[in-house]
Amino acid sequence: MYKKLGLLVLVSLLVFAASAQARTIGGVDMEETLKAGDTSLILNGAGIREKFFANIYVAGLYLKEKKQ
Repeated sequence: MYKKLGLLVLVSLLVFAASAQARTIGGVDMEETLKAGDTSLILNGAGIREKFFANIYVAGLYLKEKKQ
């Protein structure tokens, strides 16, 4: 399960769909929607991993529909 989630996060960071809106997190533009194969995904949340006051990476969670 963690491998699939990690792959989804990696794909979401590398592949951006054509979209009018983007959210900027730590200087990285996170598209609001993207397409993975035949599936349209929506940005559900994003954040920055910090360690010792340094930004390590930015990650986004893309799902088929928004969840809380």
